[in-house]
Amino acid sequence: MKTSLTLISTALVLALSTASHAHNAINLKEAYAGYSTSMELNVNHGCKGSPVVGLRLKVPDGVTDAKAAFDPNWTIDYRYRDLDKPITMHGVEVTRVVDEIIWSEPVKVLPADQWYPFRFRMTIPERPNEVLHFRNITVCE
Repeated sequence: MKTSLTLISTALVLALSTASHAHNAINLKEAYAGYSTSMELNVNHGCKGSPVVGLRLKVPDGVTDAKAAFDPNWTIDYRYRDLDKPITMHGVEVTRVVDEIIWSEPVKVLPADQWYPFRFRMTIPERPNEVLHFRNITVCE
C-alpha cells in the first residue's frame, strides 16, 4: 500500500453577480497519491442574501479522472481539456480529461442562509507531497 499523501487545498475564486465573501470548504485535507478519492465541496452560504444557483469546480492539473456524484437536485455538466500527450486509463487511450465540473439549474435554489455538499471523485496525481488547489466559483442569483 502506498503511504504518500497529497495535501488538499481549496482556493476560492469569486465571480458573482454581487460582491461576496465565500467560505467554501473541502471535506478532507490529505489523500493518497495515485488513488481515486471521494470528496465534498461544501458551499456554506449564498452571496449577500442571494441564493446559490450553481457551482463551478476547476479540476487541478494532473488529475486525469474526475466525476461528480449523481445528484438529482442539480444538472451536472463537464468542460474538457486536451492532453499534450495521450494517456492510457482503464485500458483505453485518452486524449482529453475533465477540466471543470459544473452544477447548475437546481431543482430548487439553495437559500442564501443554507449550505450544500457538492460531491465528486478524482484520482489524485502520482505526485506525493504536492498541494492541490481546488478553485471554485459559487454562482448566485
